[in-house]
Amino acid sequence: MSFHIRAYAPDDLATLHAIRAAAFAPVFASFRDIVGPEIATLGLATAEQEQAELLDAIAKPDSGHGIAVAEVNSAIAGFVSWKPSIAPGIGEITLNAVHPHYCGKGVGTALYKLDLTAGNQLG
Repeated sequence: MSFHIRAYAPDDLATLHAIRAAAFAPVFASFRDIVGPEIATLGLATAEQEQAELLDAIAKPDSGHGIAVAEVNSAIAGFVSWKPSIAPGIGEITLNAVHPHYCGKGVGTALYKLDLTAGNQLG
């Protein structure tokens, strides 16, 4: 499968939210199954909303984060966000997701291998 990685554009946000929700739905369901309904009600009640709010915060122009998206045939298949400097010489991936339709096809791996330290420009 061929795909193109480019910089995030503000118009992408709704699609990134849809991808995030689709990618993490089975994860949150699994957590709920593991911990049971009582603990899930207490510990996971707001997890999905908090994750959505995190993506909104990351996507703000002044957030200090970068976001790259992977496209397959002009459709966004996944994304990765990062904060480049949490300490001298250390960065952090803050949120990433690949739509389940594209899982296992190298999209997430390519996003994780994105080299921003060499001055590469996303196009």
